[in-house]
Amino acid sequence: MAGDADAGWTKRYGCKARIGMDQSSCIVREAALTAANINESDVAEELVSGDEVAVYGGRAYYSRERSWRLRSRGVKDQIMKRASKHDPELRPWEKTRNLLTSRLRAPVEKVFGTLKRSCRYELRGQGVLLA
Repeated sequence: MAGDADAGWTKRYGCKARIGMDQSSCIVREAALTAANINESDVAEELVSGDEVAVYGGRAYYSRERSWRLRSRGVKDQIMKRASKHDPELRPWEKTRNLLTSRLRAPVEKVFGTLKRSCRYELRGQGVLLA
């Protein structure tokens, strides 16, 4: 199959777009286009500009190391928590926090919806919301 040399296989062949978006203005501040087989967490640091007050992201972006790095830079970590082999169940407050975070992340999905409707955008995407 001839195709894009930068694309990769997951369930489908292609690329994924990741964005870092300003929460108040909904302007895309950072963007990364990667092969589909690249984990979204691998490019998460590229989506953070450095002058944010807080970073909101899905469970795939969570790691203790990333949380520590954000806090050491004075950025509030609002990345959704996920269960691990050491903590197989989230605490009730973590579930509530994840629910609240997911509502704040919704504007990121609007960007991909607009691209898909207006530009016939076919790439799958994920995003990090920057405050």
